[in-house]
Amino acid sequence: MPSRSQRREKILEAAGNAFLANGYGDVTMQDVAKEAQISRAALYTYFGSKQEVFNGVIEFFLSVIVQSSIDALERVGEDASIYDKLFAIFDARQRLRLGLDSSQKSTFSYELVKNHHKIVEEKGALPIQRVVKEVVNKAYATGELPTFAHTPPPDSVADTIFLSATAILFSDASEKSKSENLATLLSVFSRGLNS
Repeated sequence: MPSRSQRREKILEAAGNAFLANGYGDVTMQDVAKEAQISRAALYTYFGSKQEVFNGVIEFFLSVIVQSSIDALERVGEDASIYDKLFAIFDARQRLRLGLDSSQKSTFSYELVKNHHKIVEEKGALPIQRVVKEVVNKAYATGELPTFAHTPPPDSVADTIFLSATAILFSDASEKSKSENLATLLSVFSRGLNS
């Protein structure tokens, strides 16, 4: 028998499918319950409102992105360059987002972006942003990225890289162009930080 957390995850996956297909405004709690194949009463034992479900879907989606990025980071290995590590993180995120964008039939991506700012305000950073900060801070700590008198603080560097990669992700460009732009960005950053 599935645990409560496993059932909650199944509900979030089902709700995510409903939001992807129809957008926040056109999904009801009854729609979520039907998609999750549970009663509406059972749904309310997990979530008190549609907004709570939607927030849960956003956090679940962000956790999938983070796990995918961490898995990609582990695949390149501890000895990989800062460029390879950052590219692995952002490429994994970009692939998931592009897959999501191509599968949806609603305004879910816009709603997700609009609402993730609330998570940032509450937690200080997106989970993937914290992964980027860890990689950059470790590169400074190990000397892979040298520290000079003019070197900005590692967290500022990580935030700048994160925001720049995010701008590429949301640009109006092809998947190939986004990947090339990401590679260029990270190449310029890694070379610039090493000089």
